[in-house]
Amino acid sequence: MKKYKTIIVVAIIGLALVLSLGSWAGVDQGEDDDIVAQPAGPVEFSFSQTDQPHEGGIELMAEDPDQLFTFFPQDTPSTTTVLLLTNIFNQSATGLLELHRLDGSFIQGWAFTLGSTDMVRICADRIATGVTLGDWDQVAYWNFGSEAAYAHLVVSLGVVVDGYVVWNDEATYNPEKPAHTLPLKFNRLLVTQ
Repeated sequence: MKKYKTIIVVAIIGLALVLSLGSWAGVDQGEDDDIVAQPAGPVEFSFSQTDQPHEGGIELMAEDPDQLFTFFPQDTPSTTTVLLLTNIFNQSATGLLELHRLDGSFIQGWAFTLGSTDMVRICADRIATGVTLGDWDQVAYWNFGSEAAYAHLVVSLGVVVDGYVVWNDEATYNPEKPAHTLPLKFNRLLVTQ
């Protein structure tokens, strides 16, 4: 009898968990492929989207193999990815981000320039209106899309990279609203000559 009670309790907990996760997945994110930096602030940050991979491979962009990273973004109706790029040098820095499908095929990419000693956040969802946190005044919206399985990132020397996945239940991300997060792991991309 004790065995059946345990099975019933586990089944009820599992059902509750599945139903709560299902409600998150039912949110309509909408498709909006616009790339917009919002709002313009004192940070020097510019970027351009590309529909072609870097000629010869992203590995050729790096001055040093320690500048090449691979990470796994999440951009679904219930999650978004936030990247933080900080240039610690007193000169402009450049970088390139490329998104790929599971089979390795290229989806899209962005080339960017970051001003000296500046920091910018890149978010796969738009930021909710009315956010008053000062460090969110310069955010670039790059729609990664749900088909991106992994990303390659190359940055100039002096650019510190960090990021996280956040579970949000809306089509926009509000950093002032408590939410579960998961730090991104940036793996060094090993290049052999």
